[in-house]
Amino acid sequence: VLYHDGKGVKRSSKKAVEWFQKAANGGEPMAQYRLATMYHRGEGMAFNFTKAMELYRMSGNGGHAMVQYTLGSMYQRGYNIARDHLEAAAWYQRSTAWYQKSAAWYQKAADQGHIKSQLNLGLMYQNGDGVTQDYRKAIRLYEMASRQGDSKACRKLGFMYENGYGVTLDYSKAAEWHQNAAHKGNTTAQYRLGSLYRSGKGVARDYIKTMNWYQKAADLGHIKAQHDLGLLYYYGEGVSKNISKAMEWW
Repeated sequence: VLYHDGKGVKRSSKKAVEWFQKAANGGEPMAQYRLATMYHRGEGMAFNFTKAMELYRMSGNGGHAMVQYTLGSMYQRGYNIARDHLEAAAWYQRSTAWYQKSAAWYQKAADQGHIKSQLNLGLMYQNGDGVTQDYRKAIRLYEMASRQGDSKACRKLGFMYENGYGVTLDYSKAAEWHQNAAHKGNTTAQYRLGSLYRSGKGVARDYIKTMNWYQKAADLGHIKAQHDLGLLYYYGEGVSKNISKAMEWW
């Protein structure tokens, strides 16, 4: 994952494939899933849909609920495979069962203050995965994690306020939560905060602050920040117009 995302090491799809393969061979469902997506996209290796499907199935059989859902969706839509509604229903059923089990255990851990469980259960309520979609429950769980200083929870709360999910849409509140997470080093929050400064939503429009936050996220490998930083250089927003610098970031 570190090699794939370029965190702490130089980004290398080939090295990511190498390590995902080792873990996949050892039966790790998440590694099988990540390797499948790389075969699916032809990232770090030649595109191979047959191999991707083989790994998706291995991961799904290993209990990876999101993969089970993905397989159900692929069979339902006939995505590069023959449409098979019975097969789709079977994978959806397994996905739902795993999500429901996950939700029950996450709740027990979340009640005891376990941050990752609070986050994961919050995300399940946010998306309606294995539970009835409930934005307010998601927000309560994110708030529990944010009180323990978790940057992802702060960023999630910023997202909820920015989109009006379970709360009244409030860009000022969104900016506050994104800023909280951004100062903790969360790159997505840094990017979103920069975007709010760029649009002037919830904060006074400020291209210099936009540039600063985009730069922080871009330096840490955030792709959208790198793209939009290129736009700032291209149009000369908050910085002298510099086409070559724009091209460098793109």
